[in-house]
Amino acid sequence: MKRLVPVWLCLVVCFLMAAYGASALERWTLIKLYDLDKDFAFELLGSEELGALEKLIAAENRVFPQAGRLAEEAWGKSHKDRFPKGHLAPRRIQTAKTFSDQAQGRQEMLDEQAKKDRRDNRKTDAGDKNKKGKKNQKDKKQQNKKQERMDEKEAMTAEAKALLREKIDELLAQDPETAKLLPGKQAPAEEKDKQESKGQKKKQGQARKKKEPKKDEGVQDAGAQDAGAQDDGP
Repeated sequence: MKRLVPVWLCLVVCFLMAAYGASALERWTLIKLYDLDKDFAFELLGSEELGALEKLIAAENRVFPQAGRLAEEAWGKSHKDRFPKGHLAPRRIQTAKTFSDQAQGRQEMLDEQAKKDRRDNRKTDAGDKNKKGKKNQKDKKQQNKKQERMDEKEAMTAEAKALLREKIDELLAQDPETAKLLPGKQAPAEEKDKQESKGQKKKQGQARKKKEPKKDEGVQDAGAQDAGAQDDGP
């Protein structure tokens, strides 16, 4: 007599095979993500994460010219220096490698980021050596002034980058479709519905409170009834 395989066991096997197949098909992409200030960092993203980021950056690039104009106008109201638009650019992605093993991809990302950090540190160290090598007092003063200007320029670029980022997010939030792409943000229509729902709940709660008799009033009414009953008695 043949043994029949339980149905639940078949379902479990099918589920495990499907899960394994999905994980085997997953690809992890190592990218260079260039920020608004043209600096970049390495990131390892899955297929869905990479697709979402590509959509977001495409939407940002569409509003970038308008955001730049708005940021420049706002900058002019509070700064004497010109808006450093030459130091800013739209965000972009440069694909480096693709991996089927997430752990291998993560290690590659850490290695590449470490190389970048070492290059940046070497540039900083070279600048420090040049400053130490200046023997003439006049040269030292000139070097200090140059360093101060560089620091001011970096601070100005960072401030302009934050302002530009703010204007880009504001423009994206105005459109329900692009607002959904923003991390942790809701579309204006969804936010409006949420606020209206809160308002309706608040009104319903106030209406219930008005209908419910106060405890003190109920006690007083009961006391009055008892007193009336005593008066009517013999």
